[in-house]
Amino acid sequence: LELSRHEQAEECYRELLGCFPDQWTYWLGLVDACITQEQGIEEGWNKCRSYAEEVIANDTQKHSLRGPHLFLVELASLKVKRSNGPSEEIEQNLAYLRGEICKYSEKFAPL
Repeated sequence: LELSRHEQAEECYRELLGCFPDQWTYWLGLVDACITQEQGIEEGWNKCRSYAEEVIANDTQKHSLRGPHLFLVELASLKVKRSNGPSEEIEQNLAYLRGEICKYSEKFAPL
């Protein structure tokens, strides 16, 4: 990433996540590789989200992976942190974050 080889880094993180889908540092590395000024923050954010959803959809383990689900919460949090538009945009992003937190807790929190 320090050499601005973001596309190659993204490929590497996807490959690593294919082997270790619950490894949190790899998810964070994927964010760093995808969400860059050159690529466009929104485009990178969408790529990360799509990949996490793909990993979730293909999860066949007995116990669900937490990493990709938590990653969706992290992405929503990043979106809130980077909000600097009108208050409507901020409210939308906060609502989105609440939704992701609720989905995560419904999946993993004990009842």
